[in-house]
Amino acid sequence: MIIANTPITPEQLLAMPDSKGLEIVAGKLVENKMGAESSELAIVLASILYQYCSKDRIGRVFGPDTSFQCFPHDSTMVRKPDVAFLSYARWPADKRIGAFIKVAPELAIEVLSPNDVIKEVNDKVDDYLAAGVSTVWVVNEFRRYVEVHSANQPPRIATLNDELTCEEILPGFRCGVSEVFARIPTAE
Repeated sequence: MIIANTPITPEQLLAMPDSKGLEIVAGKLVENKMGAESSELAIVLASILYQYCSKDRIGRVFGPDTSFQCFPHDSTMVRKPDVAFLSYARWPADKRIGAFIKVAPELAIEVLSPNDVIKEVNDKVDDYLAAGVSTVWVVNEFRRYVEVHSANQPPRIATLNDELTCEEILPGFRCGVSEVFARIPTAE
């Protein structure tokens, strides 16, 4: 949802007292709100990835307040994936990041929320892939599947019977889709 039609810069976003959930798209301030289950799913996925990464120390896992300004087609664009993985190969462990991460993560995860507009989510996926993100997972809490997007490949659906893998990014990583949704209730 666009909340301001006046062009805004990344520096102005940074100066805002409460910029959580705010992104810049085409110079406009855009708000992203997460529902309770969506937020929980993001934490579950971040935890699973963090546990995996802590074993081999191959990279960092970031949550929904992390700003990425790494989009070559729009240098003012700021996106905040719900979860992101950035390897130490792309950004060394001993190098400070700053307010905005200027390189694309290898993995970006978006968890659908009740008020998400599918076109806007698809635009995010396209922006991530254009920026050099290798894989994007779109987690559908309502239908309990994960849509996997990779550059130059058609998207695929991982259902509750499938495993999420990212061998080229996260060697040996395996996570059952059912594990992601295990604690999310199905009834209202």
